[in-house]
Amino acid sequence: MSEELENIVTLTNSKGENIDFIECAAVSLPHGFYSILKPLNKIEGIEEDEAIAFKVIVDPKDNSHSYELIIDEEILQEVFDEYNKLCDEEEK
Repeated sequence: MSEELENIVTLTNSKGENIDFIECAAVSLPHGFYSILKPLNKIEGIEEDEAIAFKVIVDPKDNSHSYELIIDEEILQEVFDEYNKLCDEEEK
């Protein structure tokens, strides 16, 4: 299996439709763990080169994961700042 296929995350929207994303990055901050996801197919309102950040919530009972869309601009900025910092470190 290719690395890209291993990074596929399928989420269900409010209409019950499954949407596939590629996980671009995982970011750990003191207040949580976050995933930056890029839709595999076009989603209305999201540009082709845009990604979306979600907080990853792990259920300790069964280790299942749920994803909560980040709407807080401050946290969103913090997640992408950390992501950019990690990218800069990888380039060195």
